[in-house]
Amino acid sequence: MEAEIRPEPHSEERAAILRALESMRARDGLSAAYRSRWRELGIRESSDEAEESPYGETGRPRNSPGASRA
Repeated sequence: MEAEIRPEPHSEERAAILRALESMRARDGLSAAYRSRWRELGIRESSDEAEESPYGETGRPRNSPGASRA
């Protein structure tokens, strides 16, 4: 992927930015958003709720089948 940097930096600055981006990607192969502890906890909570729910993936049942007119 070709990086687009605005405003266009000098060649030395551009090289330094590209090296920093490459080292970030090489660390884990994933962007910071995918390595986030918050994301991991959210996924874990969501999967735990789905497994523990007596209603399965459909959620809670409605109290009534639909709206009624007065």
